[in-house]
Amino acid sequence: MHKQIAILIACLALVCVIGCKQEKPEPAAQDSLEAKPAALVDSTLQSVIRVFETSQAEADLAMAVSILRDYAYRNNPEAQFHCGQASWLGRGIEQSEMEAYVWWTIAAGYGYAPAQEKIQGLKNRLPKEDYDEVNNRANDWFEKYRQLDIQAK
Repeated sequence: MHKQIAILIACLALVCVIGCKQEKPEPAAQDSLEAKPAALVDSTLQSVIRVFETSQAEADLAMAVSILRDYAYRNNPEAQFHCGQASWLGRGIEQSEMEAYVWWTIAAGYGYAPAQEKIQGLKNRLPKEDYDEVNNRANDWFEKYRQLDIQAK
């Protein structure tokens, strides 16, 4: 019995050593800081917005939208608004009016005036089922973050 346990421990140790010695692949060029536009290296929200608004390179736009989403998921209404812009325009992301309306509705819910302007009259522009979906998704967002706030306290 003790011999079997010793063999098992030796095998596990060997697996750990082999697993730890495997080299990690080098990051792809697009993942390195040198491959990112200078404005995205520091990733401040304003620099990312500037790249999003001015760049014509699809790779830069995709990276900017990815960073905007990071800010948006940290509950930044300005980033949420720009995620809506990206979806509306199809810049750096697939074009989707529904996604745009959801992001704008979330940002508007936090009082972000440009988003509030975007969704004015939304109920009259969308079919009822689409309008309901936008509101349901935005309400799910607010409920999720309300629960996280409660848990954090």
